Amino acid sequence: MVQELDWAGLSYKAHSLKCQTSPAHKFNEEPKPGNHHSVLLSTEFRRTFSRRLFQRLTKDLMEAVVIDAGSKLLKAGFAIPDQAPSMIIPTQMKIMNEDGSLPDSPSLQANNVDPVVRGFVKDWDAMEDLLHHVLYNGLGWEIGNEGQILFADPLLTPKAVREQLVQLMFETFNISGFYASEQAVLSLYAVGRISGCTVDIGHGKIDIAPVIEGAVQHVASRRLEIGGADLTKLFAQELAKSNPQLKLDVISIKRERFTVGEALFQPSILGLETHGIVEQLVRIISTVSSENHRQLLENTVLCGGTASMAGFEDRFQREASLCSSSIRPSLVKAPEYMPENLSMYSAWVGGAILAKVIMMNPAHLSFTGNASEDVVKPKEGRAHSTKLCCELGRLVSTARNPVIISNNTTPK
Repeated sequence: MVQELDWAGLSYKAHSLKCQTSPAHKFNEEPKPGNHHSVLLSTEFRRTFSRRLFQRLTKDLMEAVVIDAGSKLLKAGFAIPDQAPSMIIPTQMKIMNEDGSLPDSPSLQANNVDPVVRGFVKDWDAMEDLLHHVLYNGLGWEIGNEGQILFADPLLTPKAVREQLVQLMFETFNISGFYASEQAVLSLYAVGRISGCTVDIGHGKIDIAPVIEGAVQHVASRRLEIGGADLTKLFAQELAKSNPQLKLDVISIKRERFTVGEALFQPSILGLETHGIVEQLVRIISTVSSENHRQLLENTVLCGGTASMAGFEDRFQREASLCSSSIRPSLVKAPEYMPENLSMYSAWVGGAILAKVIMMNPAHLSFTGNASEDVVKPKEGRAHSTKLCCELGRLVSTARNPVIISNNTTPK
């Protein structure tokens, strides 16, 4: 006799009384008639079945993990949008022996490894070690019971980098589902927008990207190879000039406090012949369709760790008021219910919102028909709890390039 077990939408079949003693028996096999070797379910069998059932349930019901790996900090945590990421750790790593001790060589002790350089992964072995620590030690995943992951992609990520990341996640970490979305889009989601322009000032780069209806306008977007690391070097140089007899116990900081941040508005301070971020923003938006200019400029979002400097938003607004454009950039304020210092991890928060929409319920997924990519996307017509989630669901379901990849999807 076979009994149907339906718990939390998952159906399993198990023998309620008997099972074959043959090692090849399966959960859904009926005992053969007249088999005198059938016995009552053993305690080990019941334990194994319960354990597998629990693992399947927790795997399907577990919150997706959202990861935003920056050049300076890695933000990771389960998809809970109204909370800050549970892990914010340095991306930089130290060289260690297998037993966890420091190497004997002083030169090796002084060397650090940077898996991510100016937004892109450069050292894949180090990145694998970092993600293993985050997922299994930091977030408590268990080997054999991995869940789904949403990654925040930097602007203009090369296809080869994304493909290698997908391969690493499926082949090394055996995840059950993967989704990648660009940081610019996610940062807008975090403040309740689907269209606007993001100015992402990170540790190693500045990304300026116009987004219309959840799609980045790549032709108009621009990346500047300057960031917080360059401002730190400038700060050290300015301190050395004003404090020639530098003492460790007393350091006088005067105009350097303002000069450093001003370099983003006047790159000539860094020796660069280019426009400041406000002028860059206006020029970039002028290259898209004129009917979208107002929508983009009036929904500008500052994000990235460097943008969290004290007084930076006010300085940006003053510079915007002086620009030559008839429509001047206006910053979007974060909703009150969002975590403090949202600009530091807005891409992660937006990823958590998106993960709630597309990765929580497997019933919301359907096969797209592209058998070569095993790509799935959310079914249309699903109701979500908030207006934002409804809009995000509509955008994702109509996306021209769906990027959800699942281990459990088979072509129909």
